[in-house]
Amino acid sequence: MEQRIQQKQELTKDENTQGKVSISRSEAMEYREYKRQRKRAEILSAIANSEGILTGMGDAKRVSEKAVRLRQAAVRMTAERLEQAGEFFFQHSVKVDCIVGGSGETVAKVKAYEAKIANKLRAREITLMLSPFFVKTCRFGELRKEMKRVRRAAKKTPLKVSVDKEYPLETLKGVAKLCGEVGAQYFCVPYFNGCELLRYNLTGGCKLQVSGVETLDCYKKLVNAGVGRIVTDYAWEIYAEWLKEVEKINFPELMSEPQQAKGELVKHEQGKNEPTIGKDAKVNAVKTALEKDGEQPKKQPLPPPTAPAPTPTPTPDPMPKKQEEPNQTPRIPNTEPERETDMPVLPTPLPSGTPPSIEVKNAETNYRCVLVGKELKFF
Repeated sequence: MEQRIQQKQELTKDENTQGKVSISRSEAMEYREYKRQRKRAEILSAIANSEGILTGMGDAKRVSEKAVRLRQAAVRMTAERLEQAGEFFFQHSVKVDCIVGGSGETVAKVKAYEAKIANKLRAREITLMLSPFFVKTCRFGELRKEMKRVRRAAKKTPLKVSVDKEYPLETLKGVAKLCGEVGAQYFCVPYFNGCELLRYNLTGGCKLQVSGVETLDCYKKLVNAGVGRIVTDYAWEIYAEWLKEVEKINFPELMSEPQQAKGELVKHEQGKNEPTIGKDAKVNAVKTALEKDGEQPKKQPLPPPTAPAPTPTPTPDPMPKKQEEPNQTPRIPNTEPERETDMPVLPTPLPSGTPPSIEVKNAETNYRCVLVGKELKFF
C-alpha cells in the first residue's frame, strides 16, 4: 500500500510540474530567433505562390524586380506587352503568363491563333479568357469546344481558364468541372466570399487560382484554405505588412529585464538626484539662497601667494682621517730556486756600503734578517 501511495504522489507531482518548465534568458533568446526564422520562411513560401500583373502602362523593370525578390511563380501580361518586355523577363528567369482572348469577346479561332503566337514568344503559361456571354447563359458545350481548340494550339504549354466577372456559384461550379475534363491546370476566378469552396469541384489535377486580392487578411484566408495560386498587384505591400508579425514573437522571460540590472539602474538614477556632501554642497546652498533673494553671491578675494620655505642644504660629513701605516721596507723577491736540503742558505755577498743581511730558509720557516747598525731586524 505504501508503495502505491508513493507512486501516486510522484505521478501527481509530475502532473503539477507539467507546463511549468523554466528556461534561462539565453535559451529563450535562442528559441525566439528560431521561431522568427521559421515564421519568415513560412511567409516567403506563401508569397512565392503569388503571381504578379504587368498592365499596359506598368513598369516592366519594377515588376520583374518584385518578382525576383519575392520569388513569384509568374507575371501575367498581354501578348502586346510580351513582345515589348519579354526579353527583359527572360533574362531574370521570370515566368511569363500570356493572356489570350483579351476580354473574352473574341471567337475561338482568334483565341487559338493568339495562343500560337504566345508559344512563339516563349510564354511559359497561357491564360484563356472565356466568353462572358457563354458563361452567363450557361452554354457549357460552346465553352468546352473553345477550351479544347485553345488547348490544342497551346500544345505542351500549361493552360489556365479564367473568368473576369462574378457569376452565380452554381455556374462557376459547372465551369470548374469543364476545366478538369479539358485538362487545364488552373481555374481562375475573381475574389469573393466563399470563392475558396470551388476547389472541391475541380478534378483531374486542376487547381484554383484567385485574382484581385489586395489585403493581407484576404491573402491569409486563401492560403489557409489551400488555394493553388493568388494573383495580386500588391504582393510587396502584403509581404512587408506580414513581416511585422515576426517582431511580435516574444516570450515572458525576455519581456522583463534582469532584476540586477534594474536595481543598478534605480541606484544610478537616485544617485543623480542626491546632493553632494561637503564644501560644494554648502556653496550651492548659499548660491541658491542668494538667487532667491535677488542678490548675486560676492566673490571672495583670493589669499596672496606665499613664498615657499627654503629647503635646508645638507652639510657634507667630514672625511675620516687615514690611519698612519708603519714604515715597512720593501721586500726583495727571491728569484733563486728553492733547494731541497734542510741546511740554511747563506746570503750572497753584498756590495760595499750595504748592511749585511742573513736569509734563512728551511721546510718550516721562511724569514729574513737584516743588520741595521747594532740591531738585528727580522722580516
